[in-house]
Amino acid sequence: MEKAVRLMQPITRSPAVHLCFRAARPAMGRALASLGTRRTFKVFSMAQEDEGAWMVVGLGNPGQKYHGTRHNIGFALVDSLAMSEGISMDKQQEKAAVGRGTLAGRSVMLVKPQTFMNRSGQSVGALARYYKVPLERVLVVADDLDTPLGALRLRAKGSNAGHNGMRSVQSSMGGSTAFPRLRLGIGRPAGGRDVADFVLQPFSRQEREVAEVGLAEAVDVVRAVLTLGLQKAISGVRVDAQGKQYAVQAPPKATGTKRKAGTGEAEAASSTPPEAVAQV
Repeated sequence: MEKAVRLMQPITRSPAVHLCFRAARPAMGRALASLGTRRTFKVFSMAQEDEGAWMVVGLGNPGQKYHGTRHNIGFALVDSLAMSEGISMDKQQEKAAVGRGTLAGRSVMLVKPQTFMNRSGQSVGALARYYKVPLERVLVVADDLDTPLGALRLRAKGSNAGHNGMRSVQSSMGGSTAFPRLRLGIGRPAGGRDVADFVLQPFSRQEREVAEVGLAEAVDVVRAVLTLGLQKAISGVRVDAQGKQYAVQAPPKATGTKRKAGTGEAEAASSTPPEAVAQV
């Protein structure tokens, strides 16, 4: 597995979590310690039509207010990929932060829509059309309440599962669900806590450790998708930074109940734009 961006500042791990973290990612500590150091970014120009190019889209909300929140774990994955491959995310195009380069030897565009969660499709659809990237090569990464924290789910297609960011992307693709999606688990709040509040809050100290292990695996999932194909990656095969393959067990079954269409809307506190909250 690969280096992942710290969701927050460095913390002291408990012994039990530390063992799990070390087993999942032997070199993670050194990778995370490198954050904040000066990086040299690659300069890459992707043609408007580049056969075989992929778009990897992380969903989230723009601004420091939402940095490190559960809802922005899609942004965190894109940041991890950009750091690992030296891809600059400084370019702004179609209301999105965009980085273009190579990942595992494949042309890739990393995208973080800056439109707030529920309008993510405005950027994704426009970029896919401009660069002529087919639906099957637009990988959308988002948080998922019904997947346990630290777990992930990769699918070749599917419903929006009540996630308004995913629903917006689906709408921008003419209503099609035939684009791959990687769901990163954040779990559901305990004790009847309001979901809208939960997703817009940062992870606790213990949660961050578990989430970062999941992010590290997610980086290797993206590498596997690009080099081996979706079906191999879905089956549990991963590719690390050195190009070595390894396998993981099938993810646990999703928790919670299925949501009916249209139940993804949520009202947030008065200081939070409603479009920043994507699921309930």
